[in-house]
Amino acid sequence: MTRRAALFRASRVMAYATLDARALGDWNANTARAATTAYARRDALDATESFFDGFSWQREGRFGLSYDVARRAFAVFRERDDESVGVTRARTGERAYDAAISPNEDVFAATARDAPTTTRRADGDGEIVASYVSVDRRSDEPRSACGVGYVCGGTMLACGVDGAVDVFDVTRPGRTPAMRAETRSRDDLDGGGQRGLVSCVDACPTENHLFCAGSYAGGRDAIDCGVYDARAEGGRACSWSARGGGVTQVRWSVDGNFIYTASRRSDDILCVDVRNTLGVVYALKRAAHGTNQRIRFDLEPCGAHLVTGGVDGFVRAFDLRTGEEVGRTQVSPNGACVNAVSFHPYSCAVAGSSEKFRRLACVVGERVFVDVSGDDSDSDDSDDSDAVKRNDFGVSFWDYPTIEASWA
Repeated sequence: MTRRAALFRASRVMAYATLDARALGDWNANTARAATTAYARRDALDATESFFDGFSWQREGRFGLSYDVARRAFAVFRERDDESVGVTRARTGERAYDAAISPNEDVFAATARDAPTTTRRADGDGEIVASYVSVDRRSDEPRSACGVGYVCGGTMLACGVDGAVDVFDVTRPGRTPAMRAETRSRDDLDGGGQRGLVSCVDACPTENHLFCAGSYAGGRDAIDCGVYDARAEGGRACSWSARGGGVTQVRWSVDGNFIYTASRRSDDILCVDVRNTLGVVYALKRAAHGTNQRIRFDLEPCGAHLVTGGVDGFVRAFDLRTGEEVGRTQVSPNGACVNAVSFHPYSCAVAGSSEKFRRLACVVGERVFVDVSGDDSDSDDSDDSDAVKRNDFGVSFWDYPTIEASWA
């Protein structure tokens, strides 16, 4: 048997643990195999103390990261031997814009208002280990990044600012980036320049030198997405419009051929083929219209499904081969916004059973405005409705069933 034939035969029997979409509708608080942690349950009863925004797992699943807006602190979640979840906080001085976990070390990068981008240890008290300063070349003043992401296999840190992406060598902190990708340039003669403040960055999983950036461009027809090549001093490979009010998240498919984009005040998650960005492959429908909040989605590690939250309290799963919704469940019974979902990177089997599960983190939280200016503050209706919404807030960990699927 030739080497090529052997590789083909091996690929035919390769099995991937993928979401069992038929069981998705059975997710609820009573059937969840991993209940909400005691920490999240305590915070859910007192939403004035915590408001979580976003969640992401470390590549090997050693810890998860979320941002506590109310306390201005990053919460690091780690599993203990007794299957509970321990939490440590890393305080920030200002409101954080974005964060990214290093694929190579137990550190994470965070960007905050009026502050440089810093990397912090995920253990202990979140000690700062390095700072990366983006500088306005015209005024020579520091400016804070809006979106951050690790690129080039984790050896570089990309910081998105207005009109550019500063790419720093993680081993050389300071004010001088290794490369600057100009997303908006006066010398751009082809009209494909990306406009606005770069709000999110994602690295290509198959080509380490490529990364995608999304921006707040200020118009539905504005060019607000682009792919850049770190080998060519940040040269732009392609650009297009996400057709929304500002891109809040970009994400590559696991094969590196497609990019999924989400925009604020838009129900659509668009799938774009990077080989032909003039059209849209399909649009995934979720409930996100009318909000500027970042509602983050995630892809299964095997690449079969995309799962996203929404302002209606539902989590929806989509088959990425067809773009069709294959299941949904209501994580927040009272309809509070599910602002983030994140897949654990690997599956686990139950002892004494062939059944496998993968952990999914769901973050429930949204801004709740209470009118305290009137004299009717003692109204039972207003107090009860506000309390009902706040009771859903927190971070929940779910173990959802998976199935084995063999793909060629």
